[in-house]
Amino acid sequence: MSGGSGCFDDINAMFFLVDAMPSAIGEYMSMMLFESDEDQYQPLEDESDEGADLEEDDLVDEENNVPEVEVDMADFTLNLDGDESNTDRGDADEEIDEDLDVIDNERWDSLDEGSDDDIKRRNVLKNLAKEKRCNLGNVHKASFYVGQKFKSKKELKDLIDDHAIQTRRNLYFEKNDKLRLRAKCRGVVVGSLSSRVVGTSKSNDKCVNSKEEGCKWALHASRTNEESDWFVKTLKDNHSCLKSRKLRACTATFLSKEILCQIETDPRVPLRALVEQIESKYEVGVSMDKIFRAKAAATKIVVGDYTKQYEILRDYCLELQATNPDTTIKIDVYSEPNPSNPTRMDYLWKCVTATTIPEFEHFMSEFSSYDKAASEWLKKIPPKQWARSHFTGRAITDILLNNLCEVFNSKLIDGRDKPIIGCLEYIRQYLMKRICNVMKVMDKATRPLTPTATSILEANTSHASKYKARWNGGDKYQVTGVWQDQHVVDVRNNNCSCRKWELIGIPCKHAIATLNEMTKNSEDVTNIYRWVNKVYWLDTWKEAYSYKVHPIKERIMWPKSLCSTKLTPPPHHTQVGRPKKKRNKTEDERMSRSQRGSYSQATNQDEGIRVGKDGAKKLTRKYGKVTCSKCKNTGHNARSCTGR
Repeated sequence: MSGGSGCFDDINAMFFLVDAMPSAIGEYMSMMLFESDEDQYQPLEDESDEGADLEEDDLVDEENNVPEVEVDMADFTLNLDGDESNTDRGDADEEIDEDLDVIDNERWDSLDEGSDDDIKRRNVLKNLAKEKRCNLGNVHKASFYVGQKFKSKKELKDLIDDHAIQTRRNLYFEKNDKLRLRAKCRGVVVGSLSSRVVGTSKSNDKCVNSKEEGCKWALHASRTNEESDWFVKTLKDNHSCLKSRKLRACTATFLSKEILCQIETDPRVPLRALVEQIESKYEVGVSMDKIFRAKAAATKIVVGDYTKQYEILRDYCLELQATNPDTTIKIDVYSEPNPSNPTRMDYLWKCVTATTIPEFEHFMSEFSSYDKAASEWLKKIPPKQWARSHFTGRAITDILLNNLCEVFNSKLIDGRDKPIIGCLEYIRQYLMKRICNVMKVMDKATRPLTPTATSILEANTSHASKYKARWNGGDKYQVTGVWQDQHVVDVRNNNCSCRKWELIGIPCKHAIATLNEMTKNSEDVTNIYRWVNKVYWLDTWKEAYSYKVHPIKERIMWPKSLCSTKLTPPPHHTQVGRPKKKRNKTEDERMSRSQRGSYSQATNQDEGIRVGKDGAKKLTRKYGKVTCSKCKNTGHNARSCTGR
């Protein structure tokens, strides 16, 4: 054992207690003391690392919701810290048996609870669990030891999770039943490949993954029956793996307990500050979504449940009236909307998603009967700009919203407040990571189409079984289904009267029913994927991501510019208040956002008249002039007055 004189004084005191115990306990404790690992009194290492936040996603169209490839920008700024001195596996197999402490069950069960020997044994175990401070001032605390007692399984599992977070290791429960609990470490030891098989598989021609030897840390605890306490029986207390920043034990529940005091002090603390606090304290990676859930759980504990307080609101009113006589209380309530009744958005969305012009006109008439003012306002916008029924099909897509650019903008929020090179580097590294993640999705794809196109084609195939196709003797088929759904499919021109095949590029359910009928008539249909547009093929997707964003060297290795002029930042005036991080909206976006309110309060821009809720017309300030209260001139106010 290593350490100063202070540590040896504690060890001598333990030997004195061991000599006073019976032979069975004395032999067991002596064995445990002499065979303890020398690394038990090694000083703790102080490691630090920086993390990054995960980004948030915008809302997307539910019908066309494509799973976004997650990009964790924290991987670019993190270094895998760990002590690699334990990776030398030359004599690993010989040292494992020496580090393993196992309780002799016969000697353990021979001790009666409450006896003198049992009391002495408990005192020795209690001393072993205490913190040991050597002459160097380092504190050594054993998280687990053989013979450790726990009142419940929850107490034991909580301590295992705490040990996982303190040591930054991923622990899991291999055995977890009413009488046994076995925990192991998922860490991988670098350079310890027990066996490596190199070859190709006949199915997918991929290399077989090599089998890596994991960490030897293990803990086994059990109890004799369901009423007894839990005891640690087997313990391998040495981690030989590298540390990790992604831990299973770092859950939102754990984080809520850690930030509870801070939420109680400042309920409006920013999420980014909480992330930096957790990452600095435990050196683990925490996402914004996880810290959001943790803050919500902590806020619920501090403030109270939002829903439950409404449930007892009437009780609170009765208490106020009982303690404060002659108090009048009024609660405004409203009935919940009926989900079966369509809303304005439901009518609007039917008009937007209609694929044929007659269907579009039918839904527009229904919308007009529901809200005539909104329908008249919508008719002023050309349908080719927002209605799918008036699209040409040149884009070969089913997307109606601008979620592609909105999602990309949401990923760059964290990089907008950085300097020019830092912002560009954030975007470049994000693109590097995204391309790698998309390539991983491509490798997992087993069909010739992209995953999204495959799911759409499978859904259309399942619906096609309810339709019947009838051939006219040429290139057209009449497809009939339930609810008088009847369309005409032209196989030669690859279109259907429903226009979905023409707009999207994927055979609709009517077209697939036609292909099934052609197969029954022994016609050469070949493969159903042949009828899908090439933009949805996996080869096209791979070609789009074949262009890579290459890494760059550090700053001192950059080439020097020979330009004689020096670039300076553009003139910038620091505004009062917190700087905004949202991008500047265009004029069209600002107009569309301002027109999202109630149509009953619409403003007549031509005449400068606003119609109120009661139907009264009021003159707006559109044509009015602003007069400065300082210089009495028009065109500006006192806040922007320059004194001229």
